[in-house]
Amino acid sequence: MKKLSAIPHDTTAESYVIGSLMLHSDIIDAYDELSAEYFFLPAHQTILAAIVAIRASGGSPDLLTVTQRLGELGELERVGGPGVLTEMYSHGGGRDLTYHVNILRGYMARRRIIDAAARMMVAAKDPSADIEEALASAGESVLSVDMSGKRDTAAAASEMIHGVMVEMERAILEKGKPRGVHTGYGDFDTMTGGLRGGQLILVAARPGMGKSAMLLNLAGRMTAKKVKVLIYSLEMKRFDLMQRIICSRARVSSTRLRNGAVGKDEIKRLQMESMRLADDPLYIDDAEAPTIYELRARARREVRKHGVQIIMVDYLGLIRVAGATIKSRENEVGMVSRGLKAMAMELDIPVIAAAQLNRQVEGRTDSRPKLSDLRDSGSLEQDADIVTTLYRPDYYENAQNGSEPKPAEWNIVKHREGKTGLLPMTWHPEFTRFDAAKREPTTRLTDGPATYSARQPDLHEINALLNE
Repeated sequence: MKKLSAIPHDTTAESYVIGSLMLHSDIIDAYDELSAEYFFLPAHQTILAAIVAIRASGGSPDLLTVTQRLGELGELERVGGPGVLTEMYSHGGGRDLTYHVNILRGYMARRRIIDAAARMMVAAKDPSADIEEALASAGESVLSVDMSGKRDTAAAASEMIHGVMVEMERAILEKGKPRGVHTGYGDFDTMTGGLRGGQLILVAARPGMGKSAMLLNLAGRMTAKKVKVLIYSLEMKRFDLMQRIICSRARVSSTRLRNGAVGKDEIKRLQMESMRLADDPLYIDDAEAPTIYELRARARREVRKHGVQIIMVDYLGLIRVAGATIKSRENEVGMVSRGLKAMAMELDIPVIAAAQLNRQVEGRTDSRPKLSDLRDSGSLEQDADIVTTLYRPDYYENAQNGSEPKPAEWNIVKHREGKTGLLPMTWHPEFTRFDAAKREPTTRLTDGPATYSARQPDLHEINALLNE
């Protein structure tokens, strides 16, 4: 059995906090995060429970009422008797109570870490235990320690109304201007209002349609505006990813670059974009097949270390779930999607993930993807705030060869807080790049197929439209 001195605690700080709570009987309302776990000695836990119970019933937990309460429960002598309570009361304070509460919070965290380590040690010595599941469970226990001390997750309408009114006034004054993180695609930002903290955004498509390219295009556009982006690349190594971003920005064929068949102008553009990218706040993690727990733990660290503003995952289907008890692929994907949504909420940043579509898309006459085509799990549809799909007609028309630009569609098929609709795009296969398509002035964002224009209207046409 462990010696008491071997377990982190501070009985003096515990006594001071309890004495202060009895000395200032209403002060506990400001420290409602205090729980039995903050206190190491069972006697102190019992006294705190009495204080909390008295306050919860509308009473004033001073020295007299706490002593009476413990006596009624038959606990007075077990905690040391009236003399111990009086001594705590006489040594209580108030002005430095927060300091002592923080001491208790720190020791509580240390005890949790010790407990988690002990459970991991037991699992490590047990050949039948699933080590990944034990690591995930123990890790969550440690990470659940809230060192901020703020446990109240509910808020009254009266507390929230000012912030809501400020946001509404800002929306009116800015006349619908996107207030979230701008993606660099104007129509998408207009329809979504920009990406906001807590959102899970999916970019879904069949293999080879351009999911990774779209994520890299988004990353390139956002980091160019100094938005701090973290990419979890589960399919490509970071060197290849960087090269694709540079080639896409410089509009240079990565194939010709690998073959050394680039001209002087292209070399200059590659050098220029390389220098620009070196100054951009882009972070890439290419660790292979992480569990959802590992990914969330690393994300917390990167947000804390670098101030990351948006996270991208390429792609969702390669994230594993710790433990061998997950029999259904649908359940596994559901746990991953809930984990990503929880990560977005916890870190208060947008999370964009690439997702795969079912093969049934290719069995229809119209191969344009639908929301129901998300592969393996209905949870993806439920958890995501925004679901977008990619569609390229050339993919199904055996016209993928060639370097000429081709029409494409980026479709918002679900938007929890706003409009859905189709965004016409142009796919540049040579540069693995999506650009917004040039549209006729009368073209509007719709839910149907896109209308493309290969030319710009002249001034006479524009004047005629304005005078209609």
